Amino acid sequence: MKKKTIEEKSFDFRTIENVEDAFKRLCMDPSEVPDLSRIPERFREPLMGAYNLMVGFDAINDGWRADYTKRDQKKWYAWPWVNSAGSGVDFTHSNYCFADTFTDVGSRLCTDTRDKIVHLFEKFNKEFIKFLLK
Repeated sequence: MKKKTIEEKSFDFRTIENVEDAFKRLCMDPSEVPDLSRIPERFREPLMGAYNLMVGFDAINDGWRADYTKRDQKKWYAWPWVNSAGSGVDFTHSNYCFADTFTDVGSRLCTDTRDKIVHLFEKFNKEFIKFLLK
């Protein structure tokens, strides 16, 4: 059995306040972004939003991975609501699902607790907007 370090024991997901914190937590350089030069320009911003969201989820989940072979494992995801004024997205609620033969959320964009998904949505709202609306 792997022994946890003091840092691993004391990790608090709430310390991830933004994309830069997530990159730092994962020891990734935020300036080394994927090369999207061959992708149509209209897809670049949404793809960067998705990339930054995956980094954020990975950092906050701290090693937890959704296992879709385990029906009893709760997998929390954000359910955003597009603001009627078109100015962004609001967090309407979170939910968890037991994936069976379908899922309505990507496995990279879910967490193991409601608190984490609420935190992610609040702190990474701009990334959700890029991914969902740009």
